[in-house]
Amino acid sequence: MKSVCWFLIFVPFNIMAKDCQLPANLSSWRIILEIDQFYQPSNPKAGGLQELTFTASTVKDVSLETRELNQGAFQYKLLAPEVAVLISTLTQGPEPSQSKIIFACDTSLTGKYIFTQTHGELKPNVRQNTGSYIITNRKNNP
Repeated sequence: MKSVCWFLIFVPFNIMAKDCQLPANLSSWRIILEIDQFYQPSNPKAGGLQELTFTASTVKDVSLETRELNQGAFQYKLLAPEVAVLISTLTQGPEPSQSKIIFACDTSLTGKYIFTQTHGELKPNVRQNTGSYIITNRKNNP
């Protein structure tokens, strides 16, 4: 797992990205995350699908297997046309979950992501995983 993360950190995103552009904002968008399937204690949702839906100020995170819903506030920043970061604080039981997702696009609708949780109820509360994403319900051009 660490080797994948180091690879993604040290390889410039523009080498991995093709002719793509991530959206300038996430309002009214839906993103499906496919979590890498290799289970280990640091990846308890391995192989799962998560649906993220956005308003101007909130994100809803739903497990497509269990229908578990978490929601909260988020910040989204486009770092380059093909790289963006999503920082969120979601309700997750009595403790909030704090996480960051870095997106790198392959096309304007698909790509890879790195998820890092820095605090949360689901243990381990500090963890990292990777996967693929698909953007659907595009209402505006990026």
